[in-house]
Amino acid sequence: MSAASVCIHPKNGRVAFFEDKESLTWRYPDEQYITLVSEEDPHQYLIAKNGSDTRYLRVCQWQIEGSGDLIPFFAVLFKRAKQGKALGVRWSLYGDQQQPELLKAMRRLGFLRVQRNRRLLFYTSEEMFLKPEEWDIADSLFSFDL
Repeated sequence: MSAASVCIHPKNGRVAFFEDKESLTWRYPDEQYITLVSEEDPHQYLIAKNGSDTRYLRVCQWQIEGSGDLIPFFAVLFKRAKQGKALGVRWSLYGDQQQPELLKAMRRLGFLRVQRNRRLLFYTSEEMFLKPEEWDIADSLFSFDL
């Protein structure tokens, strides 16, 4: 499935990136990324960068809310990581994205949790960009390969 097929819905006025069809298509070329969409709710999705023998399969962007069934997402991620001989699966959570259901499922499946700080620099006159609680940040901002 292509990233362009994802159904996106607004994030309650939070600052977010890659939230339209054009930027999803540009940001996540099909040959480098996998896209998973819930069969029950097309607004629940996940986009991950393919792994390799020197890289993790890396979840870059997702919209998974509530206590929906996370196991199908994890099962596909693990299968794809194994097929691509990836080092494993990496899923970074930032700020208040620390959804309790997601963390609980990750712990049950053996994910390790490591605290990490990312330093972001903004040059703006817009107050909303200077408030971390207004951001919706994912690894989509940090996983470019050159």
